Amino acid sequence: MSTKYMDEIVKLRGELAEARSFAEDAAKKYNDLLASNRVACAYCGHQYAEGTPETKSAALTAHIAQCEAHPMRQLGASLCTLMSLPFPPTERGINELRLGINQTMHLAPDPIAIQAVLAGLDALRVFLPNAEDHRAKP
Repeated sequence: MSTKYMDEIVKLRGELAEARSFAEDAAKKYNDLLASNRVACAYCGHQYAEGTPETKSAALTAHIAQCEAHPMRQLGASLCTLMSLPFPPTERGINELRLGINQTMHLAPDPIAIQAVLAGLDALRVFLPNAEDHRAKP
């Protein structure tokens, strides 16, 4: 075999060893995370210690509003822009916009689209401080 091919084989073996090492490290971190019963953001890796806070979903919900890497935060910012709300939104801003939509709903040609807008508006509540305390207002 020529030295050109031998050099390529050596190079590929080195890359394969690096890939295996990376995969083993990732699997170890994943297994450690599962064993520790911690919750972590899939986008930035931020971790919460076991038992802090009391509910894991509340921790991640609150984290979404702050995580620059999370696509839901980007979606929330886009929704706020479309609805002329500041980001992060305020409870008052959401309620005022919702009230205005409810008062003019009968003028809309497509009530299903209005319901979708209201659902999007309610989804913005995740970005409010103490988001787990907020529920959609009828």
